[in-house]
Amino acid sequence: MLFGRFVIGAGGARSLSRGALATLGAALCTVSAGLLAVHALRAPVRAAHSTGAAAVDVEEEVRAVLARAASAERVDTEAVGEELAALGDEALPSLLLHLEQLGDAEEAARVAPCLVSALERLQPASVAAAIAQRLSADRATRQAGMLRALGRADAERALPWITEVAMGGVEDPEPLDDSVRSALERVLVDALTDAPQLLQRVGASAARLPDDLAWTYVGAVGGAELPGSLEVLGETLAERPRFVTVVVPHVRRLARRYPTLVSDALRDRIRWRFEDGGTAPERTELVLALGAVRDWDSVGALVDLLRADDPSLRRAAHSALEGMTGLGLSDRFEDAASWLSQEERWFDGDLDRLVTDLHEGNLGAITAALSEISSHRYRGGDLAMEVGALLHSESLLVRQRACHALGALGAPEAIEPLIERLGDDDDGVRAAALVALGTLTDQDLGEDAEAWRLHFGLAERP
Repeated sequence: MLFGRFVIGAGGARSLSRGALATLGAALCTVSAGLLAVHALRAPVRAAHSTGAAAVDVEEEVRAVLARAASAERVDTEAVGEELAALGDEALPSLLLHLEQLGDAEEAARVAPCLVSALERLQPASVAAAIAQRLSADRATRQAGMLRALGRADAERALPWITEVAMGGVEDPEPLDDSVRSALERVLVDALTDAPQLLQRVGASAARLPDDLAWTYVGAVGGAELPGSLEVLGETLAERPRFVTVVVPHVRRLARRYPTLVSDALRDRIRWRFEDGGTAPERTELVLALGAVRDWDSVGALVDLLRADDPSLRRAAHSALEGMTGLGLSDRFEDAASWLSQEERWFDGDLDRLVTDLHEGNLGAITAALSEISSHRYRGGDLAMEVGALLHSESLLVRQRACHALGALGAPEAIEPLIERLGDDDDGVRAAALVALGTLTDQDLGEDAEAWRLHFGLAERP
């Protein structure tokens, strides 16, 4: 149509020469190409304006939804999360920005759960990619802010996102900044304190995450000081043997905190790891741990270490032996070996006779047997089991004297049976049990048996 109009407008000519037509056609092609080029240049500009406007609209919508949640009297977390997720992946940059800026602000407790609810409804791969993009700049500050905010949400639901943010949304994360590591461990400890049922999940993460993150997760498991922490740390040591210097200090501390919860499985794992060898620092930590968990199957090896070339091993072995026995043992190999030999002969030769007296003898024989048994510390757990059986005697005097003997033995295995005697019908037995517990644990928790159980992890906290 443009070509026809041009011909008519050129003075009404009815025909043109072939040369003229060719010239005219070339000119028109040039004009058309120019117009198309201009259109093509304008198209992305229009698209950019459209995309920018859409992003602004999404950001404003996210802000409005969260503002309503922050000011509402009661927040319907799921409804808010669904409303945010309905905005799609385009809302992710804004959601993460708000999560980061929340940190541990006052409104975080109301808003962070809504953001977690929204993230749960979006594709995990999209969320991970958005996290990686968000952390591509100013990583440490943004990471720490997100972690602190996630710590204000429901621990069980937030845990996957805590891990994702710690990983930076990628499979092979960069080492954590010290400030981020501190924030992560604090958030994990708080999560475990609020939701102890997460302990196994956090422990499983410690077994599979990259080293840098795993160390922090191990620190949180130990730092939470939960009764179940010992078991999880033992599993971690079995799955990641080279984590000795990270795991074992927590084991030592928690074995002192919850001596009644030290299992034979934990003792075995520490002993096997010690027998496998390792660096000098690792072996030193393991020797101290053998003492802390009172592994009597290792006592011979500990005595042998008193003549080791490495002075740190010798000191560790002496410390372990003193901790296990509660005695001021000499640090000379010859003296310790002599003590061990005498104790083994007594245990193997005289104990059976004394146990017979405990269960079949008269009051005089029982009293004498208790006196002799309580003067020994070798394999105190086995001794405590034999003496503990007398706590159910019909004789008040036998129950009282058994309490005194258990206090003198110094074996953690006596703690739980003594706590049970705090409920004895006899005032004298209850008083003897309380004195024995004080001697054994250096604690003064009164006559409330439940308080003792809670303290030593023998009952669930309300």
